[in-house]
Amino acid sequence: MSVSEPKLSTISQSASFQMQEKLDNLSKPIKGLGQLEALADQLAAIEGRIDLQTVKRTCLVFVADHGVVQEAVSATSQEISNVLADNVANGYACVNAVAKSNHCNVEVIDVGLFGDSHSPKMIDRKIQRGTHNILVKDAMSRQDAVKSIQVGYDIAQDAISKGNQMLLIGEVGLGNTTASSAIVATMLSLPVDVVVDKGSDISTKQFEHKKQIIKDVLTKRQPNKADPIDVLSKVGGFEIGAKIGVMLAAAENRIPLFLDGFISDAAALLAEVSRAV
Repeated sequence: MSVSEPKLSTISQSASFQMQEKLDNLSKPIKGLGQLEALADQLAAIEGRIDLQTVKRTCLVFVADHGVVQEAVSATSQEISNVLADNVANGYACVNAVAKSNHCNVEVIDVGLFGDSHSPKMIDRKIQRGTHNILVKDAMSRQDAVKSIQVGYDIAQDAISKGNQMLLIGEVGLGNTTASSAIVATMLSLPVDVVVDKGSDISTKQFEHKKQIIKDVLTKRQPNKADPIDVLSKVGGFEIGAKIGVMLAAAENRIPLFLDGFISDAAALLAEVSRAV
């Protein structure tokens, strides 16, 4: 199925109310479980039932690089992406330890590493060898932006077809906080200085440089916030597009999805508008 035709429905407020009623009738103080009750209500609303199905779950980690690292916006060199990605694929990273302790599978998908993975466990869905330097030209073609979303959508649909009842998403790749900052500033119409953080361990001087680069990028690229594909293609990344695809697939299948951090938040802003694209 094409990601351009997701069949989305609203969450079930009825299931959420039924879940809260069930919790209120347990042998405990009303609302005694605090935020856990709110989470249960939300999961019920997503799944449309109160017998929650979350036993089988998988974490999808998309890896890609960004050409804007040529502008010294990151503390480390490009090659480190390959090392990190291979470590996750081989099960040697923090995410693997956390996932294992929570009985969660981890899949690592190369959608745009500059280099080649040396791990046989890496899933190869490489679209290009990283994005272009967004200070110089658009990150990717509009066609590749759509392709990145489709890749994430297909990966998620495959995971769901294998019986996964919950999805989590993460990423590896240098330069992604710069791209994500440009997306968030665009979609929320916020000043760059409000949005940008260091991302990696860069100096104060590098931080100021990073903010100026993003300001210059937005001036040059002029992404259209009403068109999420335009924003993704001009200032985004392949892993960001893939995450959008996962979000659409999860919503279509009423599968709970856990987001990890700022890059996922940026993808979510685009996914919200992408529903109508």
